[in-house]
Amino acid sequence: MERILDENQPRDQAGFRKGYSTTDHIYTLNQVIEKSNEYNFPLCIGFIDYEKAFDSVEHFAIFDALRKININETYVTILENIYRNASARVHIDNLESEPFPIHRGVGQGDPISPKLFTAAIEMIFRKADLEHGLNVDGETLTNLRFADDVALVTEKVENMEEQLNVLNNISLESGLKMHKGKTKYMNNFESNKDITIDKEKIEKVESYKYLGQTTYLKDTTKEEVTFRIRAGWSCFGRNREIFLDNKMPISLKRQVYDQCVLPIMTYGCQTWSLTKATTQKLRVAQRAMERKILGIKLADRVKCSEIRKRTQVQDIVDFVAKQKWKWAGNVARLKDNRWALRVTEWQPRNGKRSRGRQARRWRDDIVKTKGNTWSRDASDRDEWKRDAEGYILQWMDRAS
Repeated sequence: MERILDENQPRDQAGFRKGYSTTDHIYTLNQVIEKSNEYNFPLCIGFIDYEKAFDSVEHFAIFDALRKININETYVTILENIYRNASARVHIDNLESEPFPIHRGVGQGDPISPKLFTAAIEMIFRKADLEHGLNVDGETLTNLRFADDVALVTEKVENMEEQLNVLNNISLESGLKMHKGKTKYMNNFESNKDITIDKEKIEKVESYKYLGQTTYLKDTTKEEVTFRIRAGWSCFGRNREIFLDNKMPISLKRQVYDQCVLPIMTYGCQTWSLTKATTQKLRVAQRAMERKILGIKLADRVKCSEIRKRTQVQDIVDFVAKQKWKWAGNVARLKDNRWALRVTEWQPRNGKRSRGRQARRWRDDIVKTKGNTWSRDASDRDEWKRDAEGYILQWMDRAS
C-alpha cells in the first residue's frame, strides 16, 4: 500500500517519501531564485499556510483519494472502519462529555497517517490543475510541496492570485482552509497589483521561512548564514550549564556541541552558495564557542590550533564542504527527473544575463574543482569521493 501511495506522488511532493528530504525543495527553490537573479526574469513565490491541516482534512477526501489511485478496496474498507468508529470525549475539571464522532483529521501517531494526508492533498492539486509556473526546459514547475508546506511559483502576480484562489476553493471542499494571515508572497519586480484570497489581502514579504530556511529573493546564503550563527549561539546558551562547567569532561562538551550546536549552524548548508566571507564568519563563530568551552579569552593569546587540539570538535567549514560536495554528487546522479536536477541543468531562455561580474552561484566552487563536466564526472562515485579532499581543502584554506 505504501509503495502505491509513493508511486502516485509527483516530484512536486517531497514529504514523507523515501529518498526525499527538505533539502530537495530548499535547494530547488534556491536555484530558481538564483537563476531569476542571474537571467533577470520575473519571479513570484507564494507560500501557503493551511490551518491545522492534518486535523482538518475530511475523511471522505482521504478515501476518495485512495480509490482514485487504485488502492486495494480491502485496505480502504479497513481504514474506513477504523476512522468511522473514531470518537472523542471532552474533559473539563471533573465533567466529561458524551462521546462524539470524529469526521476530520488523520490519526496521530499512526505511521500511515502522513501518507494518507499527502494522498488527499495530491488529489486537491490534480483537481486544481495549475497552469501557470516556470518553464524549465519545456516542463512547467508550478509548486513545491513538503506535506502541507506549499510554495507556488509563477512569473506574474496576477497568475499567483488566480492559482491561490483556485487552490483555496478546492482545498475547502476537502476540509483544508488557508490561513490568510500566514499565507504570504514575494516577487522580484515592481507591481501595483495586490493579491487577495476571497477579497482578503495577502501580505507581501521580503523574506519567508520555508522548510526551516529563510528564503530571500536576493542573497539567501549571506542572510541564512547570519541567522544560523545566531541560532547556534542560542543553542549554545541553552546548554551553557554543560559548556561552561569546568568540571564537565571535554569529551561530553564535544559530544553535545557536535550533536546539538553544529547541526543547527549548518542546516541546509548543502544549498549554500559559499564565499570566503561566509566561511570565515562560520569559522570565527565556532572558534569563539570553543574558547568559551575551554574558558579561554582572546587576551590569553592561545593559538587556534592549540584550542582545536583540546576541544577536538568537528570543524564547521570541513563539515559544510563535505555536505555540499556529497549533495552535488547526489543531485548529479538523480535518475528520476527530479526538480533538483532539472533546475541545476536549467538555462532560462526568457531572460538575459547582466553585463559585468556575476553574483556567486551555487555551482561555481564545484566547477572550480571539477570543471564544467562535474555533473558527468559525479557518475563515478569512487572518483567523486577522491576529489572531495581537494574541494574541502580549498575551503579550509580560504576560511583560515
